Amino acid sequence: MQFKVFQHILRGFYCSLYSVTPFYNSKGIRILCYHDIPTEFKQKFKEHLQFIIKEFKIISLSKAVEKLKKQNAIDEPYLVITFDDGYRSFLHIMDYFKNYEISATLFIIAGFIGKSGYLTEDEIILLNSQGFEIGSHTLSHPNLAQCSYERIWTELTESKQILSNLLGEEIDLLALPYGGKGAFTKDVLLTALKAGYKVVLTTYRGWNLPSNVGMVNNRLLILRRDPIEVHWNIKVLKGILKGAMDFRYHQWPKDICNQGIEDKIDF
Repeated sequence: MQFKVFQHILRGFYCSLYSVTPFYNSKGIRILCYHDIPTEFKQKFKEHLQFIIKEFKIISLSKAVEKLKKQNAIDEPYLVITFDDGYRSFLHIMDYFKNYEISATLFIIAGFIGKSGYLTEDEIILLNSQGFEIGSHTLSHPNLAQCSYERIWTELTESKQILSNLLGEEIDLLALPYGGKGAFTKDVLLTALKAGYKVVLTTYRGWNLPSNVGMVNNRLLILRRDPIEVHWNIKVLKGILKGAMDFRYHQWPKDICNQGIEDKIDF
């Protein structure tokens, strides 16, 4: 409890400091990670969106991946908006995206589809048909770093198959549950690669640039995301997007996101 209070105070201090400074990196891609948006915070999310649109050019995750694979393709500050878990509350804010002519990516826990509070199959199909990208958030949201090879394989392949069959298209985007320190290992990433994923999203904060993204065997792209709480005020959001907390996530886990990892897993 005391540690969480300290974290809150530290975040507030750094965000206040950074909120009054100019963006130190005007050319890069930041990816935001939201979760549930309760009805009472609908207006607060709209305020977040209005601020973001003023500061960044909003692009899809697929477009961001394209830019990160090219040289000199990132010529201004870009931002991608994602939502984890597949909560039905997204339906209450989807019109905001239509009105601003922007999109978002939803990462679905495949085993939770249709459960209370979560999107149904028909709703996921509808959202996808309206331009919202869909990715996997595993089958049941475990900490994959604590799972056996067999469990990792099941979580990644079954969720991928369920969503691919539902939408009639290949799902190759994966958001790791929890996604931060201690939430993934070399084996997790290699399993994701073997399962057919092309992009993995973590919750390591910071700018995504061609020079600092993670890569496994030149085939699996590993990206940073900023977890965002919808109740945060604009000053905190502004500080986060200016990099107030990036120092805590500067380096990828050692020997996990390097290109030289052997593509070999024994089950």
